[in-house]
Amino acid sequence: MQNKVDAIHLIITGWIARAAVCTTVAIGLLGCWVDPTSTGGGGLRLRWYQPQAGYGQSRPAISNASVIFATGDGQIIARDPARGNVQWRTKIASEQVSGYNLLTRSGVVVAPVAYETVGLAAADGVILWRYAAPVDMLQNPANPSAGYVVGARIDGDSSTAYLPAWGASVSALDIHTGRARWIWYVDPSVQFRSGAVGTRISGDTIFTALWHFLDARGFRSEPWIVALDRLTGRELWKVILPGFPSGGVAVNGAPAVYKNLVILTARGGDTWAIDRTTQQVVWFFQAKTTLATVAEVELYGDVAYVDGGDGSIYALRASDGTIVWRAPFDGGTVVDILVTPRRLYAANGPTMFAFNRETGQRVAQQNVPGLSSAGGGSTIGSAAAFANNAIFVTVAGGAWSFDER
Repeated sequence: MQNKVDAIHLIITGWIARAAVCTTVAIGLLGCWVDPTSTGGGGLRLRWYQPQAGYGQSRPAISNASVIFATGDGQIIARDPARGNVQWRTKIASEQVSGYNLLTRSGVVVAPVAYETVGLAAADGVILWRYAAPVDMLQNPANPSAGYVVGARIDGDSSTAYLPAWGASVSALDIHTGRARWIWYVDPSVQFRSGAVGTRISGDTIFTALWHFLDARGFRSEPWIVALDRLTGRELWKVILPGFPSGGVAVNGAPAVYKNLVILTARGGDTWAIDRTTQQVVWFFQAKTTLATVAEVELYGDVAYVDGGDGSIYALRASDGTIVWRAPFDGGTVVDILVTPRRLYAANGPTMFAFNRETGQRVAQQNVPGLSSAGGGSTIGSAAAFANNAIFVTVAGGAWSFDER
């Protein structure tokens, strides 16, 4: 029962976003089921579609001559980028692979599942190691289990993967052996539960996003940013983001780093930029939020891209938070946004939308292959990945690739 409660806390934002999309369709405010060639520049050019079990939540990873996908039944699959043919497949769990991104570094694929993380050889899928996250003492004090890593955004360098987990903890794992080089834990004197959900490397620092309950059941919560020394895991500072009215999981993604600013988006689209030297709020962006959002902030050049939770995608100047452009978006994001040199891709469930990255103009939209009407077909399960002018994304029942337009 406790595991089910944890799952509800973590994925509630995704469910709310999906429900909000379907509700708005029902009352006729937004078009959820979109004809692939309707307004917005037409559809996307299919490269290939390959069936696979269920859907994994993990953004695919690019590794040499492979694209690595996760499935809904615990498999990691390496596919040929050109045709989608299976190069190798490995069963790592009996459940959905549910970290929000797969990581590939130094010939190793790192895949968070639920309460453990698995390392595989990128060349052939051989399992190299398994790592159970540190115990979450407040999950069930009488019988605590490993910390939750569903929805985790992980980062890494050539030797180390930085894994956030509920509990809250961050583990610095040797990329080849899975051995913990160091583990950071939330201060045990902090009352009520916390969870680390995303890590980002910047120089000698690991920036971590966390949520923290302000009461025993999580009816009120707040987002944190914690800075850790990259070599030792020593806590350098913590910022509690002010004035956030939320319950449950207040933040889902990892921070972005622009020069001296650490930028984090919370569940409703609120976005803060913190000076990493002074720990002061430099700017704050708040849309008229009506939907829960799932997408983390994405940075490209000097622009930060966020889902405002108000039916719009925003491009914000990273230095001061001013709006560069605002683009109407049908519903709320159900996965992280992808930003490429030319395009921004955002998904509301059944449909992928492509925008001009510089202007916000919608240039294409496309239902998942096989989905032609409400009530049937597939839905998008993961954020998209980009390589060599091609997009790769996991959907329910398949792996999908299309050309960038």
